[in-house]
Amino acid sequence: MMQAPSVLSAERCDPRPSATSRWRRYLNRLLARELSALTRYYDRVLQWLPRENDSGALLAEIDNPRKEVIDDGEDFPDLTSEDGLRTAILINGTFNHHFDIQGLLLQLNARLARTSRVLVVLYNPYLRWLYTLANRVGIRRGELPSTFITRVDLENVAEISGFRIVRQRQVGYCPWRLFGIGDLVNRLMPALPMLRWFALTDVAVLRPIVPKTPTGISCVIPARNERGNIENALKRMPDLGCPIEVIFVEGHSTDDTWAEILRVVELYRGQFRIQALQQTGKGKADAVRLGFAHATEPLLTILDADLTMPPEMLGRFFRAYCEGRRQHQHQPVPAWISVVENDSDRIPPDQTGIYSAWTLSIAPTGSPRSVPSSMLSRR
Repeated sequence: MMQAPSVLSAERCDPRPSATSRWRRYLNRLLARELSALTRYYDRVLQWLPRENDSGALLAEIDNPRKEVIDDGEDFPDLTSEDGLRTAILINGTFNHHFDIQGLLLQLNARLARTSRVLVVLYNPYLRWLYTLANRVGIRRGELPSTFITRVDLENVAEISGFRIVRQRQVGYCPWRLFGIGDLVNRLMPALPMLRWFALTDVAVLRPIVPKTPTGISCVIPARNERGNIENALKRMPDLGCPIEVIFVEGHSTDDTWAEILRVVELYRGQFRIQALQQTGKGKADAVRLGFAHATEPLLTILDADLTMPPEMLGRFFRAYCEGRRQHQHQPVPAWISVVENDSDRIPPDQTGIYSAWTLSIAPTGSPRSVPSSMLSRR
């Protein structure tokens, strides 16, 4: 019978001085700040296989309303049916004390959904001498890490275990605040070439590669003065093996683009589900947001009405998404096609790559979805 994960208790994660040293508390806050950039957008955080000397202080610092612990011997819950939910799995230092990292990842991969993310905290393999010295002088206590894994090693192990690394960050260069000097060092060092690799810890975010065939896709086509390309966009649309919703958004054209859109809507209504919209604002960004707000399918794509990016190429990006090799497909030049998941109920993490699947969203208040500026630069 499956054992339920234990809910985080105050006793398990007591961040008071008696539970952990001052430098450890400071380092935990640095790690929590990095991890919280992702976890605040998740429904829950599960810490898997915490070590015996893990007081739970890091988990307590992480920004998330629901935190649970799964100890060794407890069954990991089956998350494969999660579709609209997101679960983050925290692995804090466990890889540095385990001899079969691939085995752990394979065990985990079989229980995760596409929306799950694995957050791994690793000791820097090049600073083993520093950990040994810290133990000898009494700054650090506990078992020394037995397994050190480099960035390249982690990438290789993740790949053969069915994961892809979507973000890696170095955290913690000075474990003491030192009247603000430590804060300055910890903020500046990640931006310095070569020196950035001397962080005490690495934080890696792993995405499970889970094949999935969506039930449909919405294609938004912003169009301004593109009368001659409207019908061709539909004629050249590939068969993706699922329903295709086409959303034309006309933007203050001076030719007969709007009349042509209305004509092809009737002509191709049996082949596609087509919406025809006119924007009241200006610019491509406004047109795309309007189209996204009316999209009803779980996947979104944008196609420029000038067809400088051939519509036929949509198929290759769609296949890569279905195979789990990517959750965000983007072709930037000479024009672009972008395939993203339609996540309509929350705000995504920042656009720097924490988690590339969610490049659009709707705010909790129901405001228009946010679209990366890099995706809206062409008109």
